[in-house]
This record gives sequence, C-alpha cells and structure tokens, in this order.
Amino acid sequence: MHANFYPAETLQDLEADVVADGESEDTILELLDHTDDREFTSVPGVLFRRDGRIVRTAARPLMRDIDHLPLPARHLLPSEDIVLTDRLAGTDTRMAHVMFSRGCPFPCSFCAVAQRRMQYRGGASARTELAHLIDAYGIEGFAIVDDNFIVNKAKVADICTHIADLGLRWSALSRVDTVDQALLETMAASGCIEIKYGMESGSERLLKAMRKNTTQAKIRAAVEMTSAAGISAKVFIIHGYPGENTETTRETIALLRELRPMLGRVSLFRFVPLPGTEVYANAVLHGIRGTHQQPGWDGDWSRFHIHHNTRRWWGDDKAWAETERSYAELRRFVEDQWGPQE
Repeated sequence: MHANFYPAETLQDLEADVVADGESEDTILELLDHTDDREFTSVPGVLFRRDGRIVRTAARPLMRDIDHLPLPARHLLPSEDIVLTDRLAGTDTRMAHVMFSRGCPFPCSFCAVAQRRMQYRGGASARTELAHLIDAYGIEGFAIVDDNFIVNKAKVADICTHIADLGLRWSALSRVDTVDQALLETMAASGCIEIKYGMESGSERLLKAMRKNTTQAKIRAAVEMTSAAGISAKVFIIHGYPGENTETTRETIALLRELRPMLGRVSLFRFVPLPGTEVYANAVLHGIRGTHQQPGWDGDWSRFHIHHNTRRWWGDDKAWAETERSYAELRRFVEDQWGPQE
C-alpha cells in the first residue's frame, strides 16, 4: 500500500527498478515479460526511471471481475501460518483468513484505503476457496479481513447463500450504517458468529470530525440488530483523534456502558495519523506533527504503527496531558468490562 500512496517516494527511497501503482496482479505478470529489455513503457500502472527522471505510465484500470484471480498460494507457507486457533471471535475454532472483496467507498479521515470502488467476489468463488480450506487444512471457520465487507447487501447475501451448507463459523468487519435486520439474519444462518464494527468514538463531535458520518443512534441500532440476530458484536475504538478530551472520552464510556449487555468484545486503539489518510495528507489543518511532508522529517516510517503507539501527534502539553489521563480512564473501563487489551 505504501507504493500506492507514495509511488515516486518509494521508487526513490528504495532505489527500485520499477514500482507498481494500483492493482498489481496483472502488472507483475507484464513486468516479468520485460525482465530482459527493461522496457516498461507499455505496462500500465508503473513508475520507473529513465535518463535520470521518473516516468509514470498510464493508470491501470481496476478489474471488473476479480473471480478469475487464483487462490492465495497458501501451500508456500507453513500450515501453522495458515490455520490459527485463537483468532475467531475469542473461540478456539480452527480458522483461516480470507478476502472476499476489495475497497471501501467511505471517506473516514483516519483510514488508509487503497481504493474507493468496491470489488466483490461471487458466492461460487467464495465457496470454492472455503471448500479448499476445509479439504486441505480442516478448517472449522474463517475470518473475512476485507476493509469493509458489508457494503453491497446483495453481494454479501449471495456469498452467504453459497456457503451456508458448509457448516463453518465466521466473522467480518462492517460499518454500523450498512447492516439491516434481514441481512444480519441471512449472515447468521450461514454461520456468522461475530461482526466487528468500527464504532471509533461515542462522541458525535469526534465522529463528525473523523468524517465517519455515523451517530450514536446508528451505533445503538446496529448493535441491537446484531444481538437480535444472534450474532456477537465487537467494536473498535480509536482514542486520541485531534480534539479528544475528557468530555469526548466520557461520552464514549457512557455509550459503551449502555451497550455493554450486547457487546461481546471491545478493542481499544490510540490514534495514529497513518500515511495515506486524509488526516495525514492535511496534517497542518488537523494540527498533526511528524509527517514526512513536514520540516524535520527523519525518514523513520516505523513510527506509524497502530499497536501500543504512545507517540504524541498533536496538541500542546496541556492538551496532551488531558489526552493521556482520559485514555487511562477509558482503558480502565474497557479492561474492567471486557478484560485486558493486548
């Protein structure tokens, strides 16, 4: 994804021969046809150097059909990297990870999505992969790791219909405003046991600032419908977005407390301005410091990770101290109700 967001910088920083920008399955095959002559001008969607300057070819159109792509070459990896027993909704189910769609059309300012147009695999394609995983690895379940699986209800329902008789348990990610009761019941009937929602905050002021375009009412409705369908709900929380304070944090705590009887799990993350996001691209507007586009950049991309990241990204000393105190309050509440955060 780094090459998609910053292809020219990637070409320069890595001193690469060529960089693919966009979908790369067909790009890689076409590049291999030119390993001898290094003539890349006919390959759409690449950048390379010629006579000291960067050449960018025409953009590669998105595939209209991704069902023709081969299954992941899982046979090249140790089976213990494929089959896990501690990753599906807090159970010990033998499971694997799959992708049934690409893209996300929503504009959340904190999220780095490589493309906005959705591409779905068909139900028959999804069934073929899952049947292979059952035969080759003996899986009992799977987790869909797509950026946002539940967008096109008809596509999701098609996949559910094709896989229902496989007897697998599964989970997926979703927004709170793209589900309805009928779809949730269809998902439950096909084996869905958990939906992970990007709640992010209980503060409508922060949700608006994040360009999330959701509300407390939509969050409540999604969790209530999910519980009614017999599916466990998990939510992701992002604390520390610019403007976070004690008031917004306590709004999040209040909403989580209200939903506690219907929430199986909560994952708490600290805000990080990830490269490729709107908040990163408009760092000055959001008061963000430390991006590669600002003075003093030291070339350290490793700082941009979402796990246990305590780096200060915005605000003066007073604001940051309040952010730290309010994060500690939220974390204590989450761990008291749902257990330790990994």
